[in-house]
Amino acid sequence: MNTPYTSHLRQDEFKSVYDPSEDTFLLLDALENDAKYIQNLKPLTCLEIGTGSGIVTTFLAKILDTQQTIYVATDINPMATKSLLLTVKQNFDTVPIVEPILTNLVGGLSCKFDLIVFNPPYVQSESEEIGTKLFAATSGGIKGREVMDKLFPQLDTIMSDTGVFYLVAIQVNKPKEIIEVMEGYGFIGEILLSRRCGIELLYILKFIRNKQLLQ
Repeated sequence: MNTPYTSHLRQDEFKSVYDPSEDTFLLLDALENDAKYIQNLKPLTCLEIGTGSGIVTTFLAKILDTQQTIYVATDINPMATKSLLLTVKQNFDTVPIVEPILTNLVGGLSCKFDLIVFNPPYVQSESEEIGTKLFAATSGGIKGREVMDKLFPQLDTIMSDTGVFYLVAIQVNKPKEIIEVMEGYGFIGEILLSRRCGIELLYILKFIRNKQLLQ
């Protein structure tokens, strides 16, 4: 599948939006590799946490290719929510139903989602950097895990019984430990894809509730 167009990101007003990078493209590759699973799931509601440019939600909409699915995308950066709408508009003749929400992680969301994607701030940093304007898209605090660890216990309330959750992580986040932590919340996980980018080893993790559904 073609990578969605994000030409508007070259405009000055989108300087604060996270530019698609190696981690983004690894996530797109993982979603494409898992396309059959996603299509067979037939999700009616998809959620991207921290949408940034909107390229991931747009790519998901291309995989599913249906007007029956609603795509919700959150971000704490108002320019990211604007970027999402522009990215979707650039890549579809018939625009899917997309709802950008300005919030932190999943704050204020009360519905259940069949598919959830999160490329979190995962860089190891000082806790004080988390959520700041300069480092919001990258700084993950201790072990780069503070932001994602905050989300994990909330997944039970926002993910449907047959839902799936895709997560980006790096080696310092301890992916195998993340899988163990998620088991404590009632999820089964696997490393779906990994790739070395320079000195960094990137991972895409996949989680579901029921072991029988993991393929």
